[in-house]
Amino acid sequence: MIVLNVTFMVKPESKEEFFATLNPLIEGTRTEDGNLLYELHVSLEDEFKFVLVEHFADQEAVDIHNESEHFKKYAPKLGDFCSEITAQKLVLAD
Repeated sequence: MIVLNVTFMVKPESKEEFFATLNPLIEGTRTEDGNLLYELHVSLEDEFKFVLVEHFADQEAVDIHNESEHFKKYAPKLGDFCSEITAQKLVLAD
């Protein structure tokens, strides 16, 4: 299993646009074969810090996701609404 944690620091004035862009990406991703989890979380300390937790069956599923129509359409736009985006790619420890 591949786990991706993508952290978004959303600009306060762009919160609505961020959600309007991210929601179709979430909906599309949840229909993909190989997607096990795709959930957005918000920080308890900062209302503009969001973490998208993504679980995929394997690297092939990640690659298919990254080539999907919804990913290519919406993911590049998210940076317009954020001051910072960081990502961690993880696998289960032995």
